[in-house]
Amino acid sequence: NAMSDIIDITSDSDDELQVQALQPSIPHAASSANSFDWKIVLLMDLREFGTCTGINDVVKDKIDKYFHGRSPVDRIYPLYCEKLTLVSADYMFVARKIDLATGRILEERVLDLIIERKNVNDLQQCLIKPSKKYKPLGFFEAQMYKLQQCDIPNKLFLLEGDEDDPREFKNMGNPGETDKQLKRVKT
Repeated sequence: NAMSDIIDITSDSDDELQVQALQPSIPHAASSANSFDWKIVLLMDLREFGTCTGINDVVKDKIDKYFHGRSPVDRIYPLYCEKLTLVSADYMFVARKIDLATGRILEERVLDLIIERKNVNDLQQCLIKPSKKYKPLGFFEAQMYKLQQCDIPNKLFLLEGDEDDPREFKNMGNPGETDKQLKRVKT
């Protein structure tokens, strides 16, 4: 059952996901009898904004600042967003069981939603770019294959921008190339 599995999200290999069985249960808030609390954390892929250095840090800092103070565990574990290399997708969520005395993570559970985000220009680029690792697939096909193969049941593909607006596309230098790019995205 996919709902009762933990997926190793930091695996060095894109070929296989390591899965560890976990007893299903719903995390609950801390009470006076508990020495722990649960916290939801957004995991953001390091490669999400490409070579635009610093944007990941800005996004992470804004998320942490926005949510800070909403959980009793914030004083010892202030993170709401973490940057790391994800095997598939751009974003996913984990529930972390935090020791209230030390701030140490006692347990982590992957929630059942992953998000792949693209703007229309990124989409048209990855539709024509070949995959280095999963030949003969294209880059987009390889990404979708990895999403299909992961055990997380709910997948959201977020497309940003207007595919009908030619200004959303970078011209590749040839006259008429923008029209070809528009056609690739719309088909």
